[in-house]
Order: sequence, then C-alpha cells, then structure tokens
Amino acid sequence: NNQTNPEVALYNHVLIPYCSQDLYSGTRKDRTNWTNGEGVYFAGHLIVEAVLQELDFRGLREAKKVYLTGNSAGGMGMWLHVDWVAERYPRAKVIGVSIAGFYFYSTFYEGPSTNGLTLSDFSEAAWPNHIKTWQSFMDESCVQALKETPWACMLANYSLPYISSSTFIVEAQTDQTVLQDHNKVPLDLESWGPEVWMYIAEWHHNMTVALRAAVTLSPNKHAVFNPACFTHDNFTTGAPLMANLSFKEVLRNWLNPGLSGPTILIDQCGEFCNPSCRDINPPSHRRRHNKQHTRDFAILT
Repeated sequence: NNQTNPEVALYNHVLIPYCSQDLYSGTRKDRTNWTNGEGVYFAGHLIVEAVLQELDFRGLREAKKVYLTGNSAGGMGMWLHVDWVAERYPRAKVIGVSIAGFYFYSTFYEGPSTNGLTLSDFSEAAWPNHIKTWQSFMDESCVQALKETPWACMLANYSLPYISSSTFIVEAQTDQTVLQDHNKVPLDLESWGPEVWMYIAEWHHNMTVALRAAVTLSPNKHAVFNPACFTHDNFTTGAPLMANLSFKEVLRNWLNPGLSGPTILIDQCGEFCNPSCRDINPPSHRRRHNKQHTRDFAILT
C-alpha cells in the first residue's frame, strides 16, 4: 500500500516461513535423532541459501537495495545472515531489520511459582549443544573474534559489535516470550510476587543497557525502537508508540536521512509504563495478550 507503506510498496517481497527450528542457522544435510527417534533436518541456513539461489535466477543480483527482515526466530536469523547477504550482493545496499530478535543469554527466574521452560533453553550452558546439533551457520567476523565461545554469535547482544551492515532493532524492554517461555517467569500474572517484579526489573535494566550500548557503539549505523512494553513481536502501525510514532514511522525516518524525525527511541519511564502498549496497561498489569505471532524471515528488494 503506497499510502501506509510508501518506502517498500513497490518492492518485491519474499517470505521464508520458519520450519527448521534452528533460528535459520542449520546446515545439516543428514537426519538428526532429536525426538522419539524421529529423524529431523536442521537446515535453516541451507533453506535461506536455496531461496536466494532461486531469486538469483529472477534477477536478485541486479538489486540496488535488499532489506533483510525477521520476527522472533526470524529476527535472530537476520543477525546471522545480514553481512553474508551483503557480501553475496555487493551491488546492493543491504540493511537488516530485527523485530523481537535481539537476545542475550537466558538467566532463569527461580523464585516462587517459577514456570517450566515452554520454549528452547537459551542459557549459556545450552548453546554449545545447540550449535553442534544444528551445525549452525553464524556471522564469520563474530566467530573469528569469539573463538573460545563461538556459540555467543547466535545472539545479537554478542554478535552486533562485529556486524558491518546497518540494522534497525525493534525490541520490547520486557519481552513477553523471552521472559515467560525462555526464562521461566510465571505464565499466570496473578501469581507474580515481589521476587518476580525484582527479576523483571533487573532483566529490563539489562535490555536497555544492551541497546544503549548498541547505538553508542555506532549511532549512525544502528537505529532502535525500544518501548517499555510487555510484548514480543506485536508491533503495529497503531501501537506501541513512542514520541507518538510507530516503529514503521521511525523506520521511515531512518531509511530517509532527509527526514528530521528520530531514529533512536528508548523509553526511560521504567517497566510496563508505555501508555500505548496493548498487552499490559498500567496500573493493573494483569491483562495478558495472547495474539498469535510469526517467526518468519523476509527479503525485500
């Protein structure tokens, strides 16, 4: 739609659905005994590579701009691939957009009413086995720099300093999926006691510090939209808003240097305090939003 999405309305859009369960990193060509003795292929990177090979036949190598985007697992996969895509298409300006894909190691909540893991274990101890099982493709510059702990390159908090491409980071200050499904925060908000709130405050602090460090590292290369909301990837044109702007409007500012609007917005009001958030609105903090979300990967040219 040229009115609501003028920057890329005329672009070609290719969606790569998430079906490999390896954050788009796997390079296995053989079956893996993973669950119940059933052979599973972890070939996310090979899927991305195969899609690009097909697009090359359709003229992708002539593209002048390539936007690599992803939500959730797709957002994590963007960080693994953006520089690789830039090297593959040297004629193009390649940028990355990550929505709910900026992760650091999980440190579990272990207090009262702790929740069991409902998604993968993202603690530091789990990652060596993940990349071994998936035979993960990762950013080469990061792997060379972090030779002793290459698995860290699966997570943007550690790989970003080695990423050459420009990126736009869209991330909630309290990510609902990470906190409840990866970090064991109770699913029932009514059961949250002081220990949960202390844990969330610390996690919120770590996220805001990490993103401020990202933009401090290279403020002209990276842009950030980081609202104080309890959501995962439920970012729309209507909410969350910061400075009365949606993430798409901030992205528009970033893609068009001639515009005078902000490109880095990080809430500084505390936890769950952005009034435009749909998931939990102060003061009750008791309404959990269960909107289905995707974890896909997309290429815009």
